Amino acid sequence: MIESAQDKPLKIKTMSLFFRLRRHVRRLVDEQIHLRQEGRTLHRKARKLKDQAHPFDHARIASLDAKAEMLQQEAHEYSTEIKEAANLLIQLSKLITPLTTLEERFDMLNVNIADRDVCDRTDDTSIVALAAVYGLEDSAMHRGSDWKKGQLAHAFNEVFIDFLCNTQEGKVVGKTLFEPGGLLESVPMHQTQPDGTLKRMPPRLRVVQ
Repeated sequence: MIESAQDKPLKIKTMSLFFRLRRHVRRLVDEQIHLRQEGRTLHRKARKLKDQAHPFDHARIASLDAKAEMLQQEAHEYSTEIKEAANLLIQLSKLITPLTTLEERFDMLNVNIADRDVCDRTDDTSIVALAAVYGLEDSAMHRGSDWKKGQLAHAFNEVFIDFLCNTQEGKVVGKTLFEPGGLLESVPMHQTQPDGTLKRMPPRLRVVQ
């Protein structure tokens, strides 16, 4: 990429805006994750008391469940702000790509040098792809993880889930993802239980001839 003198001020402003937005998203995501974890912890405590079936624990169980629900609701309310910021980052990414090299985008996401060969090393591989598709944000911290744990990946997933659940086009796409031949055919689904835990729903089995 040949950088012109005219592009440099725009590049600096764009990168600066990206870093500010990234910090904002990371703070929101961290707080949301913390609230969800606290809510699940309280639900588990309430469930253990229910299992003991002690008559004097009814009030405490009700209090724990109420606090857990309040925390889960607070966590849910963060989703709107996270999605708004993530959408801004998605739009900003379209401007960042032609203004930066792939190596600069690696640096912007703190991608470890040892992890930079796992993705499609083309000049048009965007910030969004690096974070959400390849899960390379802060890659050294998450090396070996089965799930993409970067905060930006979390935020972009919120946008994708909102698209699947709340738009007509997304609902059509969503119906085909887990069907035979779909993109996520072999991926198990998870169902949220009343206590906040996730129950694994195995993928459908089919005979391959």
